[in-house]
Amino acid sequence: MLTVSTPIAFSATLGDQWDSLKTSLLDAENMATFHFNLITYQAEKVDLKLKDQIKTTKIDAIKKLQTAKTIYSDNFKNAALTVDVESDMLITNAFSDTENMLVSGNVEQASLNRQIIDKTIYKIAFMKMESAIVQNNSTDFLSWFTVMEKKFKISTTYPEINSLVVDIRSNPALLSANGPQIAEKLLEIFKLKTVEEIAEAIAALDKGDVKSAKTFTHEGLYYYRTLHPSVEGKLGSESANNLLHLMESALDVTTSDKPIDIMKAELEDISEKVELIIRKYEGGNVSDTGLALSGIKDRLSLVEVEYLNAVKDGKITNQVEYDETVVFLTKATEIFNNNKIALMDLSNSDATS
Repeated sequence: MLTVSTPIAFSATLGDQWDSLKTSLLDAENMATFHFNLITYQAEKVDLKLKDQIKTTKIDAIKKLQTAKTIYSDNFKNAALTVDVESDMLITNAFSDTENMLVSGNVEQASLNRQIIDKTIYKIAFMKMESAIVQNNSTDFLSWFTVMEKKFKISTTYPEINSLVVDIRSNPALLSANGPQIAEKLLEIFKLKTVEEIAEAIAALDKGDVKSAKTFTHEGLYYYRTLHPSVEGKLGSESANNLLHLMESALDVTTSDKPIDIMKAELEDISEKVELIIRKYEGGNVSDTGLALSGIKDRLSLVEVEYLNAVKDGKITNQVEYDETVVFLTKATEIFNNNKIALMDLSNSDATS
């Protein structure tokens, strides 16, 4: 069934629209995959009766893509042109490339383009929230916040952020006080995502899963784009652009034809450099011990978030999220073991760093 975008005036939030857009893109990929599977089956079985169905599935895939385009144009494009023209260009080009990929049968590349579109909308939403704070417009702020709520499940996963948002809903005058705090805490999520996605790509390569590693490095790069202006503001353009280049390099590694062990080694090197800049951005201790403590802290924060999404009532409800929980817990343990002597020797004053 064709997904139809619902005008915001008829109750759909921007978060709902983002979710519908993402679902439409995924539906387009699934329909295109089915289309080319039918072509293969027809060739093997010489079943001419499939001709009409093959034609229909191709049309349906493009319709799903068009639905996603319409949702973007109706709800996000003008905002992108207002706050970040580059984001609109990225999304527009990704849509165009996706259509070519669906027609040619390169569904894997289409799925990577979905990451570009998906994550770039987060940046648009975040920048619109920042603008709303400056303009003291609580209605706009809360409207764009629904994208973050829908994506990150703020109300159930991040109680501190949720409490600040609830207060604004009750008293819009609190936007000037609570808004900057919310923005800072959201940037913390994007900071963790920047570190997380490279770690997940390395874990995927451990399993020989290059396809997932590509997805993770795409996600990491486009998550970082939301954090980039803040890094630039704190560390300057040179450090921010260096971090951007590292995230782009991570993507280049996973999309290369290099052997998996070489990919993994290069990603591990990139990961260390990324984390060093991130620690400087945080204003933390960048000694070996300081980096170890920060690395452990970040992994344990990710363990908490992923576990909440993976386990309900003592049962695993999302195996992918649970596997990611194990990855981060394992890495936190590894960092601790590699730095155990230094960490155990820390004085109380050192520990506060």
